[in-house]
Amino acid sequence: MYKSGFVGLIGRPNVGKSTLLNTIIGEQISITSNVPQTTRNQIKGIFSDVRGQIVFIDTPGIHQTTAKFGEILNETALNVLSDSDIDVVLYIVDVSRPFGPEEKFLSENILHQKKPFILVFNKIDCPRTFIKEYTQLFSDFKSVDISALNKTNTEELIEKIFNYLPEGEPYFDPEEITDQNLRFITAEIIRKHVIINMQDEIPHATAVRIEEFKELPDGSAVIDAVIYVETESQKKIMIGKDGSKIKTIKNFSKRELKNFIQGSITLTLNVKEKHNWRKNNGFLKSLGYTEKTN
Repeated sequence: MYKSGFVGLIGRPNVGKSTLLNTIIGEQISITSNVPQTTRNQIKGIFSDVRGQIVFIDTPGIHQTTAKFGEILNETALNVLSDSDIDVVLYIVDVSRPFGPEEKFLSENILHQKKPFILVFNKIDCPRTFIKEYTQLFSDFKSVDISALNKTNTEELIEKIFNYLPEGEPYFDPEEITDQNLRFITAEIIRKHVIINMQDEIPHATAVRIEEFKELPDGSAVIDAVIYVETESQKKIMIGKDGSKIKTIKNFSKRELKNFIQGSITLTLNVKEKHNWRKNNGFLKSLGYTEKTN
């Protein structure tokens, strides 16, 4: 009996949603870091075996915000609750962190939902100080204790998911692990290395756009990308002394891109200022972020 369906991942920032997705798929489908709001889009990861196919949808972390861009990210995440195509939702929590305002906001949106939920207690290798707060509130939910980083009990979680999925044909070729195209993957890889190398300096104020992506007959690729920041001072920091910072970002990005591109890679990175781009509806839309509507 072959099963297939869609599974949404939801939770506040840095609870391990993207790490769990990458662990289950066996590849880095969704970029990860210790910086909140690293995930900005709904990212699909495809798991297939003899039992069936699970299409996981990673989402941005739910967080308190009054900023336009933050509201767009929250709405992107909450869409998995209302999307009729989603068969199961995994509510992922970090058992080492207390129940906070993000959980309160999420619980108000989750508890009235009729679709199946699985409460996923992540980071069980850490002190499980706050697990009781979640079990009391979500007493009707099935739960699984896991460590996404150490792959603990991930197979048990997969088995529970399959129990909820309907019979059906695969939605994607079983050999595929994501529906993201190479342009999107390239932009995410560059953004990942911006986050890693800039640390707490300016990662939230950056966006990446692929201006040109040419795949040549010999398997090589020519890529022209722009990294947007919000101020001239951020631009100077991003470039670094004598171009040292942007060169480091470029080199690490090229190294990771070799996992996806067989031939040589010509990568050009330009840094441009786009003042307050996170508040600019038109620019956000051009980057693929849908404006929140009431």
